[in-house]
Amino acid sequence: MTATGRLLFDEQAREKRRWTLVAAGACVVAGACMLFGVGQTFQLTIQDIWYGLRGDRDPSPQVVIVGIDGKALNAEEERWPWPRDRYVPLIEKLNEAGAKVIGFDLAFSKVTEQDGLFAEAMRAHGNVVFGMVFNDAGDRSPPSGAPPPQVLEQAVPHFSIPFLRVIPAPGVEPPAPALAEAAAAIGHVVLVPSLDGTLRRVPTLIQHGDRAYPSFAVQVARIYTDLPLEELEVSESHLRVGYADIPIAQTGEALLNWPMKDIDNAFPTYSVLDVLRGDIGERELGGKAVLVAMTAEGLDDRDLPFGMTRPGVLVHATFLDNFFTLSFLGIPGWGIALELGLFLALALLAIFLFPRLPTAALFAAAPVLILCVLGVSLYLFITGAVWWPPLYPCLAVAFP
Repeated sequence: MTATGRLLFDEQAREKRRWTLVAAGACVVAGACMLFGVGQTFQLTIQDIWYGLRGDRDPSPQVVIVGIDGKALNAEEERWPWPRDRYVPLIEKLNEAGAKVIGFDLAFSKVTEQDGLFAEAMRAHGNVVFGMVFNDAGDRSPPSGAPPPQVLEQAVPHFSIPFLRVIPAPGVEPPAPALAEAAAAIGHVVLVPSLDGTLRRVPTLIQHGDRAYPSFAVQVARIYTDLPLEELEVSESHLRVGYADIPIAQTGEALLNWPMKDIDNAFPTYSVLDVLRGDIGERELGGKAVLVAMTAEGLDDRDLPFGMTRPGVLVHATFLDNFFTLSFLGIPGWGIALELGLFLALALLAIFLFPRLPTAALFAAAPVLILCVLGVSLYLFITGAVWWPPLYPCLAVAFP
C-alpha cells in the first residue's frame, strides 16, 4: 500500500472511531435521560398527538353532567356556595327522572342546619355518591389522627399489595356526618396533574394511613353496577370493578382514554336550573349516572389535554365513559421491557453499524428507524388502546 493509501486508510479508521465514540457518548446521554425521566413532558405531547391521529370515538351514553353553571348562579339570589336545602329539590327532580346514580362532585365538609333535609332526600333516592377531599396528596407523612367511622367504612377491604405505591395523602376532609351516613358511597376527588400541569390520568385509589380509598368515579361505577365494596379487587396491575378490569400503574393511577378532542361535546351537559324547572327529565336522565358539579367558569377549572381549560368533572366523566365502554388505555407490563430492549438494540446499531455506513445511507437509515419506532407506538395506541412511550428508543437513533 502506498503512503497515500495508508494515510487515507488511517484517516478513515480514525473517522470511524470518532463516530463510534460520538455515538456511544450520545447513547450514554440518551440512557441517562431514560434513567432519570428526562423528556417526560415530550412523551406526554406524543400521547396527545396520538389522540389526534386516532380520531374521535363514540362516548358512553350512560354519563350525564348536571352543571352549576353561570345561568344557575345568576338566577339564584344566594351567593355561592349555596345552602344545602337548595339541593333537596334537585335530588327530588333527578329521582323523578329516574337517574340511577347521582354523584356530587362537591365538598360538603362543614356541618349546617340544612344537613338533615339534604340527608333525607339522599336516602329517598338511595344511590347518591359524595366526593371526599384528601389534602397534601403525595406527602407520605402519617395522618395526624384516626379518620372518622364514615371514612373507614369506605376503605378497600384487605388492601395489601407489596408492589403498589399508591399515592398517599395525610389529610382528609370527609362530608358532614349526617350526609356521609346517608350517602350510598363516598370517594376521593384527588386529581394529580402530569409534569406539564395537564390531567391525563386519575388515581383510582388514595392511601391514607394503612388503608386505601377508591376514587369518586370508581364509587359511582360500583354503585351503578350494584357491586358491594367487598368485591372490589386490587392487583399489581388492575383494579377490578365488577365486569371491568381497569389497568393501573404502580401508583394506582389509570390512564384516561379521552373519547374526543372536543371534550365539551362528549357528554350531555344540562344546567341545574333547567333540571329544577322540569325542562330536563326522564328522556335525558333516566337510567343514567348523573354527575352534579361546578361547571361555571372559574369554579373548578382544570388543564386538560389539547390546550383546554375545563371543569374537573370531565375527568370523572371520562373515567366513567372508559368504564362503561371498556376502553381504558392499557399500561402493559411488557412496555418497559420493550422500551429498554429497543433502546439497547438501536443504541448498539448506532454505535457499531452507523459509523460504517456511507453518509447517504446513514441519513436514510436513522429517519426510517425512528419512523418505525413511532409507528409501533401509534399502532398499539390505535388498534390496542395501549400507551407505549417511544421517545427513548428514538433518542438512541437520533442523537448520533
